Formats: sequence, C-alpha cells, structure tokens
Amino acid sequence: MRCLRGIVRSRKKLVRTHNGTYYALAERGGKQIKKSLKTKDRKLAEQKLTDFVAKVDRLGSGSEYRTIGFEELAKKWLASVKPESKPNSYSRRSVAINGLLPHFTGRISF
Repeated sequence: MRCLRGIVRSRKKLVRTHNGTYYALAERGGKQIKKSLKTKDRKLAEQKLTDFVAKVDRLGSGSEYRTIGFEELAKKWLASVKPESKPNSYSRRSVAINGLLPHFTGRISF
C-alpha cells in the first residue's frame, strides 16, 4: 500500500482466470478483497476495476471498532436503523438489545 498525504490507498490488480473472466484484487488494511468483474473484455474490466478500487478506498480500516464493547456497538447499530424503522420495530429491537446486554460483557474481538 502507498500513503499519499495521510490517505491510505489500496493496491489493485486485474487477474484473468482460465475461462477468461476477469477478477479485481485489492488490498485494504492488510486484507485482500477479491471480486468478479463478470466480463471477458479487458477494456471493460479495467473500467470496472477503477470503480471497484474507488469503493475499496472508501472502506474504513475498522481499527476504530477493534476494542468497541457490545453495548456501544448495539447503540450505534440501533441509531443507524432508527430512521428506516417503524416505532414498534425499533422498540422491539431496543428491548431485545437490552435483554442481551447482561450476557455480553467485555470487548468484542475481531
């Protein structure tokens, strides 16, 4: 990976399989991400590779969530689903999370 002014960029690679289909390979945060580009045309594959790498570059590294506890993660998740949830659905999810809290103490390790 290379770093430009504090921005971590992913390495990209275009791979062709034995049947001619192209795959995109990218590394982000030390992990390899592989995706079929569903094409046998090289020029189209290169265009799709550029789009794929742009999506990979937008991914977070996940390091900010490495030591997050269940309670904090559950609160963040509830806040993220609240706008599209109906009031009763949100209430039911909230009750379920509150029932699980005593069973999950400590950290979640990824």
